[in-house]
Amino acid sequence: MYRTLSRLGAAMPLLLASMTASATGGLCFYADYNYQGAEWCPTTLEGYVTGAVVDKISAVRVPDGSKVTLYQHPDFTGKVLEVTADTPNLSNVAFNNLASSFRVDGATAAPAPTTSGTCFYENYQYQGASFCTDAATGDIVSGPVVDKISSVRIPAGSRVMLYQHPGRGGLALEITADAPNLTDLQFNNLTSSFDVLPLVTPPTPTPTPARKVLFVGNSFTHGEFEPAYHFNAANVTDLNGSGMGGVPGIFKQMTVDAGLSYDVSIEAVSGQTLAYHYQNRLPLIGSKAWDVVVLQEYSTLNPSAPLNPASFLKYSALLEGYVHAVGPHPNPAASVYVLENWARADQLYAAGGVWKGKTLEQAVALLHDNYQMALDTNAGLAGMLPVGDGFVAAVSQGVADRNPYDGIDEGKVDPWNVDGYHASAFSSTMEAFIAFGRITGRDPRSLGSNDAAAAGMGLTPAQATAAEFLAWQVLAQNPVKSL
Repeated sequence: MYRTLSRLGAAMPLLLASMTASATGGLCFYADYNYQGAEWCPTTLEGYVTGAVVDKISAVRVPDGSKVTLYQHPDFTGKVLEVTADTPNLSNVAFNNLASSFRVDGATAAPAPTTSGTCFYENYQYQGASFCTDAATGDIVSGPVVDKISSVRIPAGSRVMLYQHPGRGGLALEITADAPNLTDLQFNNLTSSFDVLPLVTPPTPTPTPARKVLFVGNSFTHGEFEPAYHFNAANVTDLNGSGMGGVPGIFKQMTVDAGLSYDVSIEAVSGQTLAYHYQNRLPLIGSKAWDVVVLQEYSTLNPSAPLNPASFLKYSALLEGYVHAVGPHPNPAASVYVLENWARADQLYAAGGVWKGKTLEQAVALLHDNYQMALDTNAGLAGMLPVGDGFVAAVSQGVADRNPYDGIDEGKVDPWNVDGYHASAFSSTMEAFIAFGRITGRDPRSLGSNDAAAAGMGLTPAQATAAEFLAWQVLAQNPVKSL
């Protein structure tokens, strides 16, 4: 049952109250004489006195045709008083503030209405004088229940509006089920007019379909080490059947943390390029109409020709076209992103490295320029996930150490893993925060320092906050394109 009180159309929400009929058919105890003060109406035929009237019962209402035995002590012992009618003052029978347990004899079920319409009763639990009507609307200005309606039975499949004044004026109460005690609903002895209306069943909301996201890449996507490699794998579809979770699994958990619905899949093969995926995995990539696709290229763009963007530009464009138009389940509205890799520490600091002699900033700038070239030359790409920029920001802002080969500074994280190649747990989580912000459009900082995904990856609240901030910062510096 739902209810609201209103005056002149202004709604006043009330708390929901129980509508369960009392087994006693109307027994109520009161803290003060003449049925005033705190009230307690038990729902059993015997028991201990509880609630707001413990040790202070001064009046009692008795169901018609019943006998109520009051006992001084909670175990039905001590002084005893039998009452067979309403008793407004227990002091008059030397039992004020003494009742601690009770039994009811002769209680009968509340009478069923004599009409299929609406019935109004003078007392609680459908007792006392009554007025029943089949009318769909009306005023109650005469008869035995005028200004003293305490319970109402309503027709099945209906809702009834009760009004304080004739002509539907004053306070209003809507009831959608029988109401055995209008005091519970703050409407006792107030009803002067009514409407009987059809019960409106709210339509079942149509669930919003989960957005389908596919991550295509290699170990920079699936994570080479635990906890990233198998993170949340049970809730991610690995199209290759390898049981990977990786960054897609972390991203999936973040969407759950944010209360969002995303169906996340991964198609990742270690050490491979986008050319490999196009040439060997198209049936998997084309198995669904994706809403979002993230394309992650080899760490140095081309393993046989490092930093040569030709293959990356070609196959990112072919895959984008396949998702949008060519594949068996095209979605022209899909958002296709490229994921900007980070510069590997082993290629920065080891002899013969691709970026040997360059700073981290210079190395990532070279990568960034090539990803930006893909965006500039392919109108179908929506933007990038600037993960490499996140590495630079983490180092420049003192969150991460610049060179793991000379030791990790106290208080900083290693952005790379033990091999100086793949992402650490911190950087994999930052990568997922970047994916979360880019794909969902939400501020990653909204997930908070106690985000479950970050905690599951072993980050402290301070590290989670730092990773969220870095993700937000680099995303703001690299907005999506206007397609």
